[in-house]
Amino acid sequence: MFDQKDRAITVVAHRGLTEGSEAEHTLEAYLTALARRVDAVECDLRLTRDGLLVCVHDRHVHLPDGRRRRVSTSTIRDLSQGVGEEPGPSPPGAEPQPGGEVLQFERLLELLADHGWPMQLHVETKHPTRYGGRLERALVDLLTRHGLHQPADRMASKVWLMSFSALALRRIHAWAPRLPTVLLLDRRVPIGWQSGQRGVTGVGPSLTVLRRDPAFVRRAHRRGQRVHVWTVNEPPDIAHVLDLGVDAVITDRPSQVFRVVEEGWRNPRRGQPGRADTDPGTGGPARTYDLGRGVAGERTPPLDPRASW
Repeated sequence: MFDQKDRAITVVAHRGLTEGSEAEHTLEAYLTALARRVDAVECDLRLTRDGLLVCVHDRHVHLPDGRRRRVSTSTIRDLSQGVGEEPGPSPPGAEPQPGGEVLQFERLLELLADHGWPMQLHVETKHPTRYGGRLERALVDLLTRHGLHQPADRMASKVWLMSFSALALRRIHAWAPRLPTVLLLDRRVPIGWQSGQRGVTGVGPSLTVLRRDPAFVRRAHRRGQRVHVWTVNEPPDIAHVLDLGVDAVITDRPSQVFRVVEEGWRNPRRGQPGRADTDPGTGGPARTYDLGRGVAGERTPPLDPRASW
């Protein structure tokens, strides 16, 4: 059973660190995350027509001239001037955006390797896709070429794989059983999760799920599963999910998470001095959490919350 005592919280920068001027899913966003020493970064994956993995959330990328290109029907050359992930053309009168390149996933792996893998990488495979399991096959093959498919300790893996598709995670588990996987949940908890999902290391509920069902975290821990909540940005919500005992917080604002921790989030009655800290799940003393890699003995150096956030 998963030990909940003295666990380190993993703070995951959603699509790279974009609290400044950095655009999401760009090399600049991930370089900023490296400079700021966050615990982990996240990216979304899609497959191009010529079989390359790219870090893109939406089905389309938005080109400087206002046109869109669908990722799955475009080559990497077609996408080389993609600058953003927009659902449609720019509104009339919008300022034209500068050109740029879509980030290839292998380049992100190389970047982290060049820096000695100081943080985890959380990867979401995007479904539905016309390529089905070819997406996961390409991902596992690439991780294998980089020697990342068989971590000695599953919980200390450099790469965590996520999807809203249970089938996608079953494929990954079949091809690379030592890689940790996280089943993402949006607004509803599927019936199948209640009986467990084969090969799933953790679950990734949305903030909406935890608002509706705070006991979800406790049930997941009883099943031996980690809980990675997304996407949590506001201080009251951050304090709430930390009080519930989540293991990882996926956020657009890592600085807010660090700040809430530094300000003593553990006491749900922070406005009432002298009252003992309590755990909302058990009623007992609140657990103490450390910022870090989420794995005992593998924490990153502590981050100064005052440093250039």
